[in-house]
Amino acid sequence: MSSETRPDISRGAKHLVDNFPCLSTVPDGCVLSREALSEPVAFGSVPVIDVGGLEDPTRRVRTVEEIARACEEWGFFVAINHGVDSPLMEMMLQLVAKFFELPFEEKMIYSSSDEACPVLYGSNLSSDKGMHARHWRDYLRHFGRPFNNNTCELWPTNPSEYREVTKTYLEEVWKLAMKLAGAISEGLGLDSNYMERVFGEGSQIVACNYYPKCPQPDLTLGVSAHTDRGGITILMENDVEGLQVRYRGKWVPVPHVAGSYLVNIGDCVEIMSNGKFKSVEHRAVVNKRRERIAVAIGNGPGYDVIVKPISELISKASKGPSHEPILFKDIRFKEYTTAEMKE
Repeated sequence: MSSETRPDISRGAKHLVDNFPCLSTVPDGCVLSREALSEPVAFGSVPVIDVGGLEDPTRRVRTVEEIARACEEWGFFVAINHGVDSPLMEMMLQLVAKFFELPFEEKMIYSSSDEACPVLYGSNLSSDKGMHARHWRDYLRHFGRPFNNNTCELWPTNPSEYREVTKTYLEEVWKLAMKLAGAISEGLGLDSNYMERVFGEGSQIVACNYYPKCPQPDLTLGVSAHTDRGGITILMENDVEGLQVRYRGKWVPVPHVAGSYLVNIGDCVEIMSNGKFKSVEHRAVVNKRRERIAVAIGNGPGYDVIVKPISELISKASKGPSHEPILFKDIRFKEYTTAEMKE
């Protein structure tokens, strides 16, 4: 292939696919290792939970038990009847899609060599740094709450509604996260407000991911295997599935459920639960047919919170023969968040 027609990956995955519509192979240097791609895939069933049961006194106990079981066994569950309005979810997805449709030069306003920048646009395809280097994904990432120090004023201004809708959306997602935190607290035998008190003012990281269709999806990934550093991740996607969860050593695809959220436990909750609830590896795969758009909100404690095993759980675990008293060291959440952003 001549230099004139050789695909240019420097502008990211979407630009590559849009400008080379006849692209039939993954560009040289973007094929992942056989070790990363050859792990077995199995069919299973990530739990689907009607979290509306948390609002019904006659169903709350059973719903809490379902959430606790999912957190302990899977680290993931699909949440339906979650209380966030469908029109708001759809508007958020549409605005994210519009952002990625902007001219490359306009998106590059938010590009930076500082991976911990408060607002960051980039592409893993054109990057040779980090655990997701050369992966088939473009992204927009920025902070959410706490909404101070002009946080929202750093967000994109195009689409024009992005700031207003995103702030409203994040507020609704936080309410859902705290409702789930209450169920998780109860599932650990604590009072329902325990984790919300620990989280304090809280924090959010917004990860908007764009996975273009790929000519050879079996040779690459959208995002490689990883766990989330935060507390409770709440993800929505367009109607294209692509997430896989590691379960008993194999990758289990998560089917798309219209109007649902995919919820997973992050490292912070695993630490706080002293290992009872699991932060599980997951990854994103790509396909030949359609682009996938996913918006993940990482909901965590305030940045100055010291994340550590909950003392009440340590005292309980130490009385039993099957648990180590303390499985994790204390860490300030800001340090953990900075490490994730750089990855």
